[in-house]
Amino acid sequence: MLIFISGAVRSGKSTFAESFVKNYATEAKYIATSIRIDDEMSDRIVHHQKQRAEGDIKWQTWEQPCNLTELTFHEDDVVLLDCLTILTANELFHDDEDALARIYKGVSHVKTQCKLLIVVSNEVFQEGIPEDEMTREYMYVLGKLHQQLVQDADEAYLVVHGIATKMKG
Repeated sequence: MLIFISGAVRSGKSTFAESFVKNYATEAKYIATSIRIDDEMSDRIVHHQKQRAEGDIKWQTWEQPCNLTELTFHEDDVVLLDCLTILTANELFHDDEDALARIYKGVSHVKTQCKLLIVVSNEVFQEGIPEDEMTREYMYVLGKLHQQLVQDADEAYLVVHGIATKMKG
């Protein structure tokens, strides 16, 4: 089963995703894609770690900024991938050739191994088309991934101001 959750930066999508896991498990796996590149990112990582520690779910975390195909899960695992947006940037900076196919293959790899995969991603498409080529490529790849994953998803949600709206399923 695949659930896709998207929303703007700090919209509450990660909180919604983490609370959504409670419907399926008391123990879950967490794929963290962020890299500590500055103080703000470190603060966000610590915030998410504290948030998970305070909840009812026992989390096992993998820090995996690239190469999801390296991960192994069990058929009864509930897995939360947070977030596709950062994974996409990491993969593009790592090696932009065939990044779209590589990321989709990685997400599909995880999905086929576990009972439930929840993917969190940002909506970055509200501000129009950027002028620089690298940002346009990033948005193209992320947009295609969103379309493919929502098509594959059993359920899809859009989170705005902490309120989740079911878009599919």
